[in-house]
Amino acid sequence: MWSTARADASRRPDTQPATKKEAHWATSRCSRQRDEKVRGWRVESVEDQIRGFDLISRKPYPEDLQTCIEVKGRATVGEIALMSNEYKTAARLKKDYWLYAVFNCAATPEVHPIQDPARLGWQPIVTIEHDPVGAEVILTAEDAEKRRKMKQ
Repeated sequence: MWSTARADASRRPDTQPATKKEAHWATSRCSRQRDEKVRGWRVESVEDQIRGFDLISRKPYPEDLQTCIEVKGRATVGEIALMSNEYKTAARLKKDYWLYAVFNCAATPEVHPIQDPARLGWQPIVTIEHDPVGAEVILTAEDAEKRRKMKQ
């Protein structure tokens, strides 16, 4: 995961993510997506295809242009984080990749479109899940195993 904010920001209540459904609903209700259609662009959802973005906006023939849009929503206003695949795709596509940060999804949604978001100075957040056990537990288990074998 990549984030532009400090790590402790994720503990604040204002950083609660909106659900994808809320964020997409908010985005579709905002003028930015309507503007895409007014300009003659077609918006298609590809979020189930794991492509590193949620929407493709295409300008049909003769231009054959396309932009890729990742939608991130927050219930209020808060930190936005990209998954590794999203960040790498943004870095690769540069100006053809847009981040639609949707704030206040729970009230009056506001879409903040950012072209080429990879340039914003994201920092990777690495979380490693592990289940530690102390040395005493290991040594005790080893002693118990030795005693068990001696009894056999």
